[in-house]
Amino acid sequence: MTANTELQTQAFNLYQETINLIKSQRKLFLDLGFVLKQIKEKKLYTLFGDGGFDTWRSFLANPEINLSPSTADVYIRVYEFYIEKLKLSKDEVLSIPLVRLNMMKATLEKMNDKDRGELIEKAKTLSYTDFKIETSGEEKVKAIKVTRCDKCSKLIVKYDPEQICDCLGGLEVTPYEN
Repeated sequence: MTANTELQTQAFNLYQETINLIKSQRKLFLDLGFVLKQIKEKKLYTLFGDGGFDTWRSFLANPEINLSPSTADVYIRVYEFYIEKLKLSKDEVLSIPLVRLNMMKATLEKMNDKDRGELIEKAKTLSYTDFKIETSGEEKVKAIKVTRCDKCSKLIVKYDPEQICDCLGGLEVTPYEN
C-alpha cells in the first residue's frame, strides 16, 4: 500500500467516523428532549438528591446537568414538535441537524402537510446558507466590506449600491454615539 493510498484510507475512515458521531450526537439531543420533558412536566427535579431542587432552573444549573434553560427548551421543543405533534419517525428527525429543526419549527407550524414535507426534504439536502434563505424568505445579501485606511486608519466602507434601499432612511448613514 502506498503512502497516498494509506492516507486516503485514513481520510475515508475519519470521514465515516465523523458521520457516525454526528448521528450519535443528533440521537442524544432527541433523547435528551424526551427525558428533560418528562422531568420538567412531572416536576421530577423536586425528588432528586437530598430534598430535590426547588425549581426547574436550579435543576438545570446543577453542576452535574449544567444546561441553560434555553438549550433545554430547544431539546424539549424539538422533541415535542417533530416526534409528538408531527409524528415523524425518529430516523427522519435524526437526518436533520438540530439547528435546522429549531430554525424551521415556526415556519412549519404555519404550513399545510404538503408544504411541510417539501421543507423537511430541503432541510435534509440544502446547504446551511441556502436553507436559511429558504426559511427566512430573504435573498442572499452581498456582504458589506469594511477595512481601514492605510494612511489615516479610519474606516473604509464598500458595498453594492444595488443592495441598498433607496427609500427614506435606506441611504442614511449616521454615526452612533458612545
